[in-house]
Amino acid sequence: MTPKAYRLLRDSGTAAAEPGTTVFECAGYDWGQACDDTCLTGIRHVSVTLRPDGGYPFFTVPECDLAALPEAAITDGAAPPGAFR
Repeated sequence: MTPKAYRLLRDSGTAAAEPGTTVFECAGYDWGQACDDTCLTGIRHVSVTLRPDGGYPFFTVPECDLAALPEAAITDGAAPPGAFR
């Protein structure tokens, strides 16, 4: 199963993920980090990664800073430039 893909709408605070970057829902455990960020800020957070397979490393972003992409927008399985491998 392919992880959900999103476009970042705002700066994530991560150098590799600027506005407009495609990110993917993290497929592994996030050890409660998205939940912690949600509780601390009152804004729902989601764990995402730059890897199309949903693999680590990941970071959290507010859900309101993500725009869901249709599957047709994902052209290949290659990691985007600057992605961790």
